[in-house]
Amino acid sequence: MKRRRRPTIVAALVAALALTVAACGGGSSDSNPSGGTASAAASTSSDGSALPPIPAGTTLKVEDIGSKMWQILLAGAGLDKDLPYKIEWSLNAGGNAQALQLIQAGALDVTFGSAAPIADQLATVPAAGSTVVSGWDAQAAAVWIVASPRSGIKDLRGLKGRKVAVTRANVLEAHLGKALKEVGLTLDDVELVNLPPTQYIPAVSSGQVDATILPAQLFTAYRAANPNAVVLRDGKGLGTDQNYVVASKPALADPAKSAAIADLVVRLARGWEWRNAHRDAYVETYYVKGQRTTKADGEFLDGVTGTQHAVVFTPELIKKEQEYADFYLGLRDTPAKADLTPAFDSRFNAFVAAVPRS
Repeated sequence: MKRRRRPTIVAALVAALALTVAACGGGSSDSNPSGGTASAAASTSSDGSALPPIPAGTTLKVEDIGSKMWQILLAGAGLDKDLPYKIEWSLNAGGNAQALQLIQAGALDVTFGSAAPIADQLATVPAAGSTVVSGWDAQAAAVWIVASPRSGIKDLRGLKGRKVAVTRANVLEAHLGKALKEVGLTLDDVELVNLPPTQYIPAVSSGQVDATILPAQLFTAYRAANPNAVVLRDGKGLGTDQNYVVASKPALADPAKSAAIADLVVRLARGWEWRNAHRDAYVETYYVKGQRTTKADGEFLDGVTGTQHAVVFTPELIKKEQEYADFYLGLRDTPAKADLTPAFDSRFNAFVAAVPRS
């Protein structure tokens, strides 16, 4: 089956420009759902060094995750009121791969990413302009492999020879492949039906396919409509458990922008600690208001995610990401290779490590 073509850089630029929201200070969130007070980002690192000064007039172009996750974290923690630089926010509507294309094209200074799309980019453009500067515990467990009740499938081994909906050359395909590997199967042992995620539920509900793999919000919708849904496996252990803050190489080479990125990385690290201490406020703001879930679904998804912290890059973490990237790229029709090590930049590690955990 042929791979789906990835969006071109031009198309990605058009999509991003259509969604751009310029914001001074902390962006578009005006409320502080926790009732906390504004406070500056940590000014020293774990080794006692100070954050670099940020020249007046510095601006960062930052692409947030679709439901304004980063802006919600900053506003909730009261860290969006005293920024010594300007952020021009945009919202991502095309996923990690598109976000990294925008970094490569020079249209963004900071965005988000995960191991799979970063590996994709490096396999295609080894000297890609994306650099991982920070990260946080992700929702690796927030996917579920489900089978139609009428399929008769009871476990993962039952998928052999059956039709499974998934988006090819996508992180969900890698999750499915790893789950099958656990029971001695490969993707070649099932009949993959290449569909976009929006078609997974209609396909499994109509009998077009026997099973699929559902990300969080699709799973809650499917479960609500199908109380007898057969859940074959959740996503625990299938991913690498991290998402990343990605910066462009030109931005990091600019002393003013690099200093602002350091400050933003620390604020986001403190934002995760606010979220850990104010889960009810986060559920209401991010899930119920931002993603229009029910409160029950928001609490379920938040519970699956668990406690989240900013991460410090270690050799063990990078090794784990490399192993995942090797597996993911090996699923291609033409297997590829990518060395992830040069993509990780630890210059802000000490500042992240200095943020107290809740």
